[in-house]
Amino acid sequence: GDDISLPERFEKEINILNSHPEYAVVSCPMKYFDENGVFRIGVAGGEPGIKSFIFGAPFCHAPAMIKTSVIKEVGGYSEDKKLIRIEDYDLWMKIYAAGYIGYNLSDPLYMMRDDRNAVKRRTFQARLNSTRARVHAYRVLGISRKYYLFALMPVLIGLLPKGLYKFLRELVNSKYMIR
Repeated sequence: GDDISLPERFEKEINILNSHPEYAVVSCPMKYFDENGVFRIGVAGGEPGIKSFIFGAPFCHAPAMIKTSVIKEVGGYSEDKKLIRIEDYDLWMKIYAAGYIGYNLSDPLYMMRDDRNAVKRRTFQARLNSTRARVHAYRVLGISRKYYLFALMPVLIGLLPKGLYKFLRELVNSKYMIR
């Protein structure tokens, strides 16, 4: 309700969809902010391939635009309780499984209100859902079994002591953080 779409976002995303009929979805990176300002800027750009599903969602969900015909064709969002907090990943998988592709603009054109402790809202059940959705996507998209270990990452991360997880998250995200 209090996210911010930058003024040029709609125009840029619509231009991509209109000028590139091969793309069914377009999105962009996000800036994450709280009461103290922007604390992280996502990075994306280009055409995510099937292997992008190995490490997570190929698109930021909030700023994504999807062609209506495509979302109808793939049946929209799944309502399975085993997909809670991972519905977007499943939708992207269904779009790619139907033979469509998408594109990420490189400019962060969307600002999402978040908090620096958002990770605390990720329950272990949500992590199990993520692992289950990833394994399913790997199968459907024909991703080699050698990558299946990556499907366990959400669960493995959930098993880390909170202090170690926080340290590793800061280390990994340090290049995207604003200090």
